[in-house]
Amino acid sequence: ALGLRPPWQDASAEQVRAMLERWRYSRLTLLRSAYQGLHGLLYASWYGDPASWHAAAYQQPAIMKGYL
Repeated sequence: ALGLRPPWQDASAEQVRAMLERWRYSRLTLLRSAYQGLHGLLYASWYGDPASWHAAAYQQPAIMKGYL
């Protein structure tokens, strides 16, 4: 199976994890690219959100104060 059988909102965490693992290690370049794109978007949204900086022990550089 290429995707999830139940809709995303009804899928369990394990079903989503298994699907993402299939995409990550797929022999199909398209699925690997889809995984990498989704992975990049999630990382960018996590690290780009100032609310997550404390959990990542990130200290914003003084020069950036007031810009974000």
